[in-house]
Amino acid sequence: KAETKIISRTIRSGGLVEANGSLIVLGDVNAGAELVAEDDIIVIGTLRGIAHAGVTGNERAIIWAQRILSPQLRIAGALAQSSGDVPEPSGPEIAHLKEGQIVLRPWDKQL
Repeated sequence: KAETKIISRTIRSGGLVEANGSLIVLGDVNAGAELVAEDDIIVIGTLRGIAHAGVTGNERAIIWAQRILSPQLRIAGALAQSSGDVPEPSGPEIAHLKEGQIVLRPWDKQL
């Protein structure tokens, strides 16, 4: 049975957190850290590490963070890598699959 895992601390570089349901991090995820979840990943802070939501093929999974500055996002079998030239986000962002591609958009925008 899938359960939501809540981590109430910053995930340091080299850290790996896995969840068999959704994963919520109450803190930042530093570069070099990795989050892996079968369902959604939510970061109440800045996501600088790697995030893989829907790891078992859940294409409805999302990645949400106050700021997404990750070099790599994965949702189900899709992969998105940052070129490093991404402007600083002005607010919360959400990543989801649209037609098999990962789309990153401001959280307050409609689909």
